Formats: sequence, structure tokens, C-alpha cells
Amino acid sequence: MSGIEAGRGIAAVLVILYHTVLHLNQATAVPALKAVLQFGHAGVDFFFVISGFIIFFVHSADIDRPEQIRRYARQRFTRLMPTYWVALALAMVMAALGSHGMPSTATFLRSFTLLPLDGELLVGVAWTLKFEVLFYLIFAVLIVSRHAGLTVLAAWLAGIVTMAGQEGEGLLPAMVFSPYNLEFLFGIAAAWLFRSGAISSPRLVLTLGLGAFGLASGLENMALLDGYGTTARFAYGLPSALIVLGLAEAERRNLLRVPTPLTILGSASYSLYLFHIPCIGVAWQVMLLTKLNLHLPPFPQFVLLALSGILGGLVMWAVVERPLIHMLRQRKRPGLNPLPAG
Repeated sequence: MSGIEAGRGIAAVLVILYHTVLHLNQATAVPALKAVLQFGHAGVDFFFVISGFIIFFVHSADIDRPEQIRRYARQRFTRLMPTYWVALALAMVMAALGSHGMPSTATFLRSFTLLPLDGELLVGVAWTLKFEVLFYLIFAVLIVSRHAGLTVLAAWLAGIVTMAGQEGEGLLPAMVFSPYNLEFLFGIAAAWLFRSGAISSPRLVLTLGLGAFGLASGLENMALLDGYGTTARFAYGLPSALIVLGLAEAERRNLLRVPTPLTILGSASYSLYLFHIPCIGVAWQVMLLTKLNLHLPPFPQFVLLALSGILGGLVMWAVVERPLIHMLRQRKRPGLNPLPAG
């Protein structure tokens, strides 16, 4: 679905702009620019909704078919972990060369496995991937047994509602019942509606979603919404579900034409997300060495750093992620069908 893919690319760019302005604001205060892009972290909310949508859309036929669990696990593993491990190796090299030195064994194991455990990670943005892994594991239960999966989903939802505002006070890691997990369920709901039949007015649905997302962004930028609180997961998550649903239905009706650059950004969104921070860091060091930061106003510095994050992510997608996934997904048993993209 090229529309959703393009949306994923735009969300990745939003996160890059957000992290760029945070980096620049630490070096030289840019309060106006920071205020404009304060909402940029909400690209993560959009990612989570898309994940819920895609997993249900691609694997709903596998529910209650335990013989499909191996295929599901392999597809999820190849999509998420190998490229992430490259980012982890890069982070370890940078840590070893920097002042922090090598990480503790516990930090390394948390970082390597991405299991839903509390604690520091070597790749800062990987906190979102722990949520992805948790969702993949819960959906896997649905594939093994519909009844068991629905029971786990119901218990999970009840735990999220019960523990709202009390993260860290239960027996399980705080992230297990974080409100962020609701956004995967919003995505599942959107995919179920999409599969159940045609949406009557996809352009209206898309417009409402974009409008509501824009409203939430404006409220956060004006400090009227806590973008990291529980309310924001609804304020960003529900509009994201409308956007995804509108995009999917508009494309099904051939009402949507996606420019090629946006499709490429969407395809590269995972690498953009994983590698943009070290790329921004390298670009900043080059600016310091050349003293370019002393001769450029803040906004051109921001543009250069953001472009470094975007271009660096595109390069890593082309030379690492895409060939790596292609290689791993071609290594299948004879007689098995190729795994679909996702």
C-alpha cells in the first residue's frame, strides 16, 4: 500500500526533524524552531498504528493456524532484527570510541534481544522497537490459538486501562501496560474495518484524521497538551488510525497517486529511523571541525543536520537494510512460497 508507505516515510521525517531540533537546541538555543516541531515525536504514534494495521492486514488469515507461526516469526524477525543489529553494532563502536566505554552485560542483553524489559538501551530510539516486539509476541498467540489470543488481548487491554498513570507499580515491566500499546489496537481496528468492506468516504476520513492530528499537534506546540501523557496517545493515535484507514481505502478505489520520492522515503523509513541520530551526530562533528557552525545561522544548520539524517538513512537503507532483508528472505526451504513484503 503505497499511501501508507508514504505516510510512514513522512512520519520518519517528522521524527528526524524533532531530534534535529533537540540536538541543535542543546548547542545553540532555537526556542522558536523547537516550539514549531515539538509535536514531531508523534511520528512514533503513527508508526505504532501502522504496525497494528499491517500485522492484522497481512496475518489475519493466519489466526488460529499454528502451522503458520514459523512463517510469521521468520517474517517479523527478518523485518526487524538484522538491520537493528547493524545499528546496535554501530552504537557499540561509537560507545567504545567515546567516553562511556563498553556497556554492561545487562544493557547489552536488553539491547540485543529487545525483550520488553525496563532499562537503558544502547540504541536510544530502540525503545519503540521493544513495543513492536511485545506486540508481535502477543499477536503470535492469536496465530497459535484464536481463543488464547483473544484472552491475552483482553487481559492486555484491561491491564493498560487499569495501570493508566501507574506505570512501574506493577509486577511486570512498565512498558507492558503503557498507553502506547493502545495504538497497535487502534491499527488493528482500522484494518478490521478496512477488511470488513468499503469505507463510504475515504477522503473525508483522511481529512478528518489529518485535521485531528494537526489539532493535537497545535495543542502540544502551544503547551496545551502533554505530548508524552496518556491523553496524547488518544489525541495522536485515533487520528492516525483515521489517516491510515483513509489512505488504504482511497488507494483501493484508485483515488490516490503517491509521488515516487514519498514511496522511497516510506520504503526507507526503518533505516531513516534507526540511523538518523548517528548521522546527525557525525554531521555536527564535521560542522564543529570546519567551524561551519560559527558562520551559519541556526536555521541553515538545522537544514544541514536534518538532511544529513535523511540522506544517511537512505544510504543505509540502500546498502544495508534492503540487501540484508532480500538475502535473508531468499534463504527459504524448497517448496515454500516467498514471504510477502512487510
